Amino acid sequence: MRALRPALYLGALALALWLPRGFALDRFVTVDEPSWLTFSGNFYHALAHRDFEHTLQIEHPGVTTSWIGAAALWWRYPAYADDAPGQVNWIEEEIGPFLEEHGHDPVDVLASARAIMVVAITAVSLLAATAAARLIGPWAAFVGFVLIALDPFHIALSRVLHVDALASSLMLLSLLGIMNFLYRGRRRADLVISAAAAGLAWLTKAPTLVLAPFVGALVLHASLSRSADEGRREGFRRAAGTFVAWGAVGFFVFVLVWPAMWVDPIRSLGTVVGQAIGHARAGHREAPLFFNGQIYRGDPGFQFYPITYLWRTTPVVLIGLVLAALAYARPRASRDGALRRRVAAGLVLFAVLFAVGMTFGAKKFDRYLLPVYPPLDLVAAMGWVAAARRLEGLGLGRAGPAALGGIAIAGQLAVAVPAFPYYFSYYNPLLGGPARAPEVMMVGWGEGLDQ
Repeated sequence: MRALRPALYLGALALALWLPRGFALDRFVTVDEPSWLTFSGNFYHALAHRDFEHTLQIEHPGVTTSWIGAAALWWRYPAYADDAPGQVNWIEEEIGPFLEEHGHDPVDVLASARAIMVVAITAVSLLAATAAARLIGPWAAFVGFVLIALDPFHIALSRVLHVDALASSLMLLSLLGIMNFLYRGRRRADLVISAAAAGLAWLTKAPTLVLAPFVGALVLHASLSRSADEGRREGFRRAAGTFVAWGAVGFFVFVLVWPAMWVDPIRSLGTVVGQAIGHARAGHREAPLFFNGQIYRGDPGFQFYPITYLWRTTPVVLIGLVLAALAYARPRASRDGALRRRVAAGLVLFAVLFAVGMTFGAKKFDRYLLPVYPPLDLVAAMGWVAAARRLEGLGLGRAGPAALGGIAIAGQLAVAVPAFPYYFSYYNPLLGGPARAPEVMMVGWGEGLDQ
């Protein structure tokens, strides 16, 4: 019976992740997806013809997304690489008309790519849930990943052929993997998983490079803490060795999965870094942004991400974050309690530093902040479970804690289900929901156009 428990645990999480994401994938098309399907077609053509330098399509660099889109084309239209005239200019033309001319519905191909994206994000999230269970316990990890699975904003972005949801899932896996390595026995497998996830995240979106300095800081802090009796020199030596190994594995994955790095690494890296910085500085000159009742052509300001987070998150998560702050504000003697506090502090610190870093960019969209949602959802779950343990300590038995966890999950489900399949239309009901959101921010990304 015990052997079945991990399978049932992961099976329940897989269903929670897949069910809100896996249906009605052909319902509507977001503004950016025709471009991403074009990038994927060009990527597929470059692979088939060994024209590896053209696997550099955009500075994001979006390589993992392009692999997913290319896999969908291989599935739906394997002869595309032979029939296509070459690299399609994504600005002046798109792949859609070409697919239609050759008897393939672009929406069907896109829906296939979305399905593969959902499977990829589900698989990465299950690995992350397994890592989280070792750090904070199976129940807190389960509640946390159900909250992530039912987070409307995360669902919305993980159902499209884009970069943000996959990048955020990989970043969470990398963070949990390195925490397991540092705090749960220094297993090499944890280091490799964390580094490989980081390498794939770097291939997905340039801002994920923030993982490197943050992981370096975690490694240094943990190594110096362990080396209190051995001296600082030993701590620095251990930290340097760990970080170099982590970075080497991550960079190896980065090179292995991106063929452009095989033939022209300098140009590929230069394009990613240079153009990403250029776009961040450019702001919204070419694409004006509506925010807080004003139209911005430059930087909407530091308040953009805190306000959009409050609009996009859920009441359950906000309550859970308050409960977590109350639970972990005071030190506890328990070793397990100390570990949970350390994990919660690390996840919150990452979310804050990532948000601050993104604030320096003049170009801002609410989806750019998505990498902070899964870590904060997980911390919120820890808050709910800590409150449940408190109830159990007051003599209410195990029914009370189980009910509290169930309330958190039910509350998240209650806000996610009504938004199907247009999850982008969700806005926090505590702030006025979708009725008031248009007064504050830009709304709509294609949902409803199918009607």
